[in-house]
Amino acid sequence: MKKITYLLLPVCMGLSVVTTDSFASDSILLSSDQMDQVTAGLGAFVNVSAIGISPFYANTRTQSVALTAVSGNNSSALGGYVEVAGGGATAVAAGQGASTSTTVTPATSTNGWTGTTTYVAEGHFKSSLVEINANVTYTSGNLFVNPL
Repeated sequence: MKKITYLLLPVCMGLSVVTTDSFASDSILLSSDQMDQVTAGLGAFVNVSAIGISPFYANTRTQSVALTAVSGNNSSALGGYVEVAGGGATAVAAGQGASTSTTVTPATSTNGWTGTTTYVAEGHFKSSLVEINANVTYTSGNLFVNPL
């Protein structure tokens, strides 16, 4: 029984496909992360980069987080969702001709939808040696859709 299960599991995973109405003949194979986003219907994304260029000393550090959560999806009147995306980037460079560059770009999939609340907090500091960049986007909303 175990051998049959081990043989069928990859086949079942390989058959997990999503198609669109306009391209019914073409299938799109999704990764595990993409399947989670399709199931939840939410997405939180963040791109973070830090660059330090120097002939003497350069150091960079990046951190990022993306989170989605849905509650009460059995009852649309009580259910809700939260999406959080954010990150930070630090670049340090010293010496003749040294330069730094940092970017943090978070996004949430429901930002701007009717009935959602979005908060954005960001900060950026740049001096001749250090550049620090941080950005967070928070979006929440209710699953209830008013039929009127």
